[in-house]
Amino acid sequence: MASETSVDYTFQTLLAYNPEISEEAALNATVLSSANFFVSQQIIQKARSAPPVCRFLLNEGCYRSDCPYNHNVDLHTCIFWMRGKCDKGKKCRFLHGFAEAIVDEAKTSCYGNSLQHISSSVSNTIASKRSFVNDLTPTSFEDINSGC
Repeated sequence: MASETSVDYTFQTLLAYNPEISEEAALNATVLSSANFFVSQQIIQKARSAPPVCRFLLNEGCYRSDCPYNHNVDLHTCIFWMRGKCDKGKKCRFLHGFAEAIVDEAKTSCYGNSLQHISSSVSNTIASKRSFVNDLTPTSFEDINSGC
């Protein structure tokens, strides 16, 4: 669990970097990211850059099988909620929060890359140590006695 100080720091930093988002959206992203600023910033950015929802779907319905627009309204964050200006409340068709898929993507893009980098770095270090040890390890008793 994140400390109150780290939650407050992440929350305030998010608002400073994203002055257009509401306190509710900043707090929601902060909590979902366990107060990790980089993850919470990714959550905000991914929600903002989600593909637009099909306007025909929102009106009478979309009948195009090849429609390039998003048809998953329930998992699309309401941009008005993000700004703190959605008057529809529970009647809003859009999500007042962040979809789990966005949160998972944000965590993967932050933690996944760093864990992959750390794992690769550790593997390289172990390989170089093994190589060094193998160079020092005698292959036969003759090698040991040849030093005398």
